[in-house]
Amino acid sequence: MSKHERKTALSVIALLVAFGTASWAQQTQPAATQGQTQAQPTQPAATKGPMTLRKLFARADKNGDGKVTKAEAKGPLPITHASFEQIDADKRGWISFDQFLAFTNKRVDKQADDILTQWDKY
Repeated sequence: MSKHERKTALSVIALLVAFGTASWAQQTQPAATQGQTQAQPTQPAATKGPMTLRKLFARADKNGDGKVTKAEAKGPLPITHASFEQIDADKRGWISFDQFLAFTNKRVDKQADDILTQWDKY
């Protein structure tokens, strides 16, 4: 595997780990047999499968205006909340999805570089 391929793969892995989406497969319910009703899922639909960055951003955007303030980021986006002043470079008091995405991509790239640096030592 080339260094570029490893970096790409590690970027994806780091992103998944960073947002707690290591469980990619959706749980399936067994088919109901005759005379039985199918069991209801025990997990809410919103928590099944991987959480995309758009969904994370939307969850934080409480009023749905397409912007996330530092207060909105506090619960659902703790790393974004802690780095808010860095992300909101133009000091508007809110960040756009594009700013959130750029920040997240930089973090994932750094994590991948850190992992590759460790691998190169072996």
